[in-house]
Amino acid sequence: MIPNPRDEFAYKLQTKDEVRKQIATMGLDRIDCKVTTKYYTSYENRPLAYSRDSRSAVAKAVYDLKGIHFAPLQRRRLVYLMGTRMKGNKIKLVCRRYQKFGQNLEKIREMFKEVIIEALRAPQTKVDVIYNPYIRAQVRAREKELERQQFVQSLAAAQQALMKERGTIAGSLV
Repeated sequence: MIPNPRDEFAYKLQTKDEVRKQIATMGLDRIDCKVTTKYYTSYENRPLAYSRDSRSAVAKAVYDLKGIHFAPLQRRRLVYLMGTRMKGNKIKLVCRRYQKFGQNLEKIREMFKEVIIEALRAPQTKVDVIYNPYIRAQVRAREKELERQQFVQSLAAAQQALMKERGTIAGSLV
């Protein structure tokens, strides 16, 4: 029997509304985008029999994601969603669906926005804490130590308050 590989995307996703609120504060306007198209001269155009020549309407956009910080799980999800379209911090999208360049460019913007929203739905936790049992144990030990320190401080404060109360009662008796 072959064991099932661990699903790397087995975590609870954020809702799209939560992600849209995050995007409003992130400032996606900082993303550099380089849009290119290829113009053909009149002698390179196909004859009138092939009037659906839309080679010059093809839109290509390269987005540079240097200005955006993704959590490790979000970056993994983005790489998975983009596949070969992503190299390093750059995403290349091409659209040739419509006859007009403007429509193709608008479609690219919509696709990019949807991909970013879908990638940001992943949690913002640190991956090492989830997957590495040694680091997880260290984090739990730190949390327990902090809880113990807080308990000791609250116990000391309660003892001081009790001593003050006893001191005022003892002082009133004398």
